[in-house]
Amino acid sequence: MNKNAIWAGVIIALLTPFVSYAVLLMIYERLDAMGWSSSVGLGSLFQERTLILAGICFNIFWVNYFQKKRLFQSLRGVVIATILAAFGWLFYYWDIFF
Repeated sequence: MNKNAIWAGVIIALLTPFVSYAVLLMIYERLDAMGWSSSVGLGSLFQERTLILAGICFNIFWVNYFQKKRLFQSLRGVVIATILAAFGWLFYYWDIFF
């Protein structure tokens, strides 16, 4: 497997938000069960929007990793997938913001 390939960066960048969203959602549900968090006063879908956006932002760790290892093709794949995911997030929640 060639780590320095655009497709490798795209796959990693698409999997990272899903995994990080699942982990963040489990943490949030656990905090909610313990009574440490509350959604009182927040808009509808606030938790979902925020956790998905945080999941997309976790790709910055891959950007840093690939840049340090000088794997620029994989870095390009991560950036492409992250931009597409960010635009997808924006268009999905367009009605809430605008």
